[in-house]
Amino acid sequence: MPTLEERIQRIEDESAIRQLVARFADICTHGDIQAFPKLWVSHGDNKPMWTLTEPFAMSATGIDEIMDMARKLRNPRDFFVQLVHTGLLDINGDHATGRWIMHEVGKGPGEVYYNNFAFYEDFMEKQDGKWYFARRNYKYMFLDSDSFAGKLFHAQAVASLQLSFG
Repeated sequence: MPTLEERIQRIEDESAIRQLVARFADICTHGDIQAFPKLWVSHGDNKPMWTLTEPFAMSATGIDEIMDMARKLRNPRDFFVQLVHTGLLDINGDHATGRWIMHEVGKGPGEVYYNNFAFYEDFMEKQDGKWYFARRNYKYMFLDSDSFAGKLFHAQAVASLQLSFG
């Protein structure tokens, strides 16, 4: 049976990893791409990797490529929301794997619409006491590109919800 200290560490690690995943979704939703490098491993033998499967298959290795891919995916959107629905974690010391069900909705540029369900398969590492993504694999399950109705309030919503996260 794990000790009390081991159980507390497990709870702290799980909370930190869930916060990491939530921070990724928040950065994507608000388009704060400059905050993206803080989410990925920055030292060690392996460079971080981010991949998406078909229908938008692409991959980036290393922080610079990841930043370029993030800009390419997020900047043209007039509106974008990434929602994390559930997650499963397996933590083994300073390494963890996770799988999260995702839903994304976006509009733009112009009359381009994007509504999908997918899941992330993640590999995380703990460096200097903090959790980071080592690899994220986004796997599409459903994509709808039909137009949808609604009124865009994104600019006002972002302005009113600016919070400071360290």
